[in-house]
Amino acid sequence: MPLSLNKISTRHITLLGALIMVVLTAIAYAPVTRNGFIWDDDANITLNPVIQDPAGLPHIWAITRSEADRRSTAAAQYFPVTHTTLWLQWQIHGAWAPGYHIANVMLHLAGALVLWTLLRELGLSPLAAWLAALLYVLHPVAVESVAWATERKNTVSSLFFLLSLWWFIKFFVRYDTAAKLAGKARTTFVVAVFLFVLAILGKTNAIVLPAILGMIIWARQNGRVTKRQIMLIAPLMLLGFVFGAVAVYREYNVVGKFEDEFRHNGIERLLMVTHTPWMYLSKALWPHPIMFFYPKWDINAAVFWQYLPGPLLLGVLITLFILRQRITPWPFAALLCYLIAIAPFAGFFDAFAFRYSLYADHWQYLALPAITPLMAWVLVKGMTMATPMLRGLAVSVAIMAIALFTVQTHRLTYEYRDESTHWVSVLKYNPNAWIAYNNLAVLFRKAGLVHESLQASEKAIALTTVEEVRINHAMALIGVNRRAEGEAELKTAIEEGKRSGRPALNAMFNLAYLRTLEGRMPEALELYAAILEERPDHLPTVLRLGDIFRSNGRLDLAAERFAQAIALAPHLPDGHVKLAEVLTMKGEWRRAMQHITIARQKAPDSPTIQKLYDEIAARAATQPR
Repeated sequence: MPLSLNKISTRHITLLGALIMVVLTAIAYAPVTRNGFIWDDDANITLNPVIQDPAGLPHIWAITRSEADRRSTAAAQYFPVTHTTLWLQWQIHGAWAPGYHIANVMLHLAGALVLWTLLRELGLSPLAAWLAALLYVLHPVAVESVAWATERKNTVSSLFFLLSLWWFIKFFVRYDTAAKLAGKARTTFVVAVFLFVLAILGKTNAIVLPAILGMIIWARQNGRVTKRQIMLIAPLMLLGFVFGAVAVYREYNVVGKFEDEFRHNGIERLLMVTHTPWMYLSKALWPHPIMFFYPKWDINAAVFWQYLPGPLLLGVLITLFILRQRITPWPFAALLCYLIAIAPFAGFFDAFAFRYSLYADHWQYLALPAITPLMAWVLVKGMTMATPMLRGLAVSVAIMAIALFTVQTHRLTYEYRDESTHWVSVLKYNPNAWIAYNNLAVLFRKAGLVHESLQASEKAIALTTVEEVRINHAMALIGVNRRAEGEAELKTAIEEGKRSGRPALNAMFNLAYLRTLEGRMPEALELYAAILEERPDHLPTVLRLGDIFRSNGRLDLAAERFAQAIALAPHLPDGHVKLAEVLTMKGEWRRAMQHITIARQKAPDSPTIQKLYDEIAARAATQPR
């Protein structure tokens, strides 16, 4: 039976719209194919033992973790769906960074296509739905989530979030919710719930879905929600509450303790919560400048203007609510959905990352699908105005927004090329970002640029004296032979750790290293012993003791330490390499061959390991069996 011209035309227009979306997304994110790993990607991917272990999948999904598993970032936050995608990619292509970036882009694009379909299901016009999805996929605010491999949790969770929302909407739109759940209605609801759980297990902030779903139903039914609909949504809210409570607990007790860094009274916290939505809205509506760490603002209850954002936001909401009958309830619902989506990061609870900035673009990634439909709705409304000038203006603004979003996103993606490029770009926008100076100091020191390292660390410590900055500044001072000053910094860090009740193990470790340089070995060993007494699984200390025993000719003790290092971090080549070297010194060439083979498998691109492998292989081949 031939299709009608109208059906063919509609299908072709849809395919053309999808093609435009795919092409513009590819252009906007083309630089990711040459990008590497940056900050936190090592902890989450390249040095994550659970992700790299071929048998790591059960550990990713296990709620109760072994001691070995707890050393993985996968244990800090329970995001098993996200970590499963990373695990799968590692098994396929290992540390090839572009693969993770390309996957993020594809997940982001898939989310945009789902958003397009979802908005059509809600009755938004074809052009407005397409434009909303296009603005979402090209939005510069999304770059931080898409171009940063560590933010896989955002692209995975948001995709399942949008899929779940779509299935829930299909259920509430197509089926009689007052009737008993059965047949296709029950299947649709179960699929929606399943996708909701996957979204939460991708990233916990997906718990806001039931509240957003309720607002959508309210708007679609012109300000009315039935008791039956509330009864269907309520269990989802309870599920979200449980996961949210677990997330808050982990943030405070596993991810990081930071009570000394955040001390805000009730009024100050209220000011932060009411200011945050305006900050995020400003970037959603006018995404320039976009930066990785936004400058912190001084929360001051004595400053009058800081009380204005709250009443102003409330006034906007009240106005939209009053006008809902005249202009439709959707603008009010969209803004409230946006606020609900950013609520987990608005400042009601402290997050470890607040030590760097109170705002981050990846914290409003889930909220973007609420604001871009509102933007598209306004533009399409303008395109249907009676005045030709207004229609032309709306079309021009839409085209300019698409073009500028594409260019801005493309440009921002370059800033994730590598770690040094990334931190330099951070400082270009925010010269007070102490973490950028601190991490540049580390990169310079590793590259042997000791004077550049000192310059960067001096700028960092002028901004803050937190433990990691003080330690890195100390090491920079030691690197330029200003050992007395470096020692003083390390001792200060150790004393501050004692006062806070959290031993500064890294400061102790580096002070022990300094004592070794000075030839004060008994003091160094005493410090190493103190570290292991506090934390027996402190891998750097175990490896360092092995090196000391080996240099002193105590090969059996060295071998024991390196074997312990392998048990602590079986995913790393270090312990295997060092144990192989000790075994060669003992003349145990075949055992050495076993360990260097494992090391080469874990680091196939290392020329140093390959050279040692060749040497051991040549000697092992001459040994009698």
